[in-house]
Amino acid sequence: MYNRIKNIQKSGDVYTIIECGTSAIVSNTLMSCPGASSMISECYQPYSKNNQVRFLESDFKRSVSIEWILLAFKKIEGPCFITQYQTQSGDKRLLTHGYIGIRGKNGTRIYHQSIYNSRYNWDIEHESEEMDKRISILNLI
Repeated sequence: MYNRIKNIQKSGDVYTIIECGTSAIVSNTLMSCPGASSMISECYQPYSKNNQVRFLESDFKRSVSIEWILLAFKKIEGPCFITQYQTQSGDKRLLTHGYIGIRGKNGTRIYHQSIYNSRYNWDIEHESEEMDKRISILNLI
């Protein structure tokens, strides 16, 4: 992981990080490495719906959705990394699901992830034309 973070720093891109329902894992991990200020512009963790509406300056239907990610992309200029997850309480088979949105030098992608009792399921929900589908999430930023 440390080498991947160093590669992000070497890229010269500076990211805005937005995390909802993820305990600020991405920003905390990146900021724990020396030189974090060279790759992070700012971080946001809007948690409640009211704070999310205030942050996005727009209302939305669901907090964990493509709609939310697209609104965040409109608000933030330049490279950004967005995560949003929620834990399911009703269906014991589905433990959690969420979205990851990445806009960087290689374009824009939005991923949906579902975790079913230790089985991962990734779907590419939205991607720009120029993206190579084989690029991993960490290589995008």
